[in-house]
Amino acid sequence: MPPFTLPAGAQITIDHRILLFTLGIALITGTLFGSVPAWQASNPNLNESLKDGGRSSTVSFRRHRFRSLLVVSEVALALVLLVGAGLLVHSFLRMQQVNPGFQPRNVLTMHLALPRPKYPAGAQVTAFYQQALEKIAALPGVKQAAVSSALPLQGWEFGMPFSIEGHPPQNASERSGAHFQMIGPHYFRALGIPVIKGRSLTDQDIAATTPVAIINETMVRRFFPKENPIGKRLLVEALISGKPELGPQLRGKL
Repeated sequence: MPPFTLPAGAQITIDHRILLFTLGIALITGTLFGSVPAWQASNPNLNESLKDGGRSSTVSFRRHRFRSLLVVSEVALALVLLVGAGLLVHSFLRMQQVNPGFQPRNVLTMHLALPRPKYPAGAQVTAFYQQALEKIAALPGVKQAAVSSALPLQGWEFGMPFSIEGHPPQNASERSGAHFQMIGPHYFRALGIPVIKGRSLTDQDIAATTPVAIINETMVRRFFPKENPIGKRLLVEALISGKPELGPQLRGKL
């Protein structure tokens, strides 16, 4: 699990009763469904097997009926697969018309993994990315250059338990969680993401200044349905000590 996915106060344990119940169900199911074929194989009807061939027509009819049932089942399954494939193609075409909230056209992305022995401290990592962005932005044809810990729709982000200042949860393990990613000042302009309220990040938002955050409309609808989120403060877990501390001040939403 990604770090800080669960609150520090959450206790995750194995319930032995559930474990024993699941084991018992697995044993009973295996024994039950395995005993029926074994019982049928251990008690063959020899009288039926030694009868005349006058019964061959009945057996042939049963086999023909069984084969017909198999054919009908195969046709039905093929029809289900065709319908599912058609729905999948239809859903894919509809997804092509959905606005993802950013502009992917003419956007070039790349993944960088800096070696820790060469860049052991955060200041060295920051300096590397600043120099890299300056050189990339100076290339002909480049309009914006930005850095981010994850791309939109990538499905890989950090999780962070948090609480809203003035509305603390009764139990530390009941705190809400949200995905977050670290971005550079020109991230929204590079992807064409509009900032509806507040402001975007700037070069002045560094570690020595007041921490700021930008939230999306989904978080606003869930946690700030009847109030303006700008200026609110979040209580998040410290990344180093693991203790709760007053974290980013919300400045706007996507």
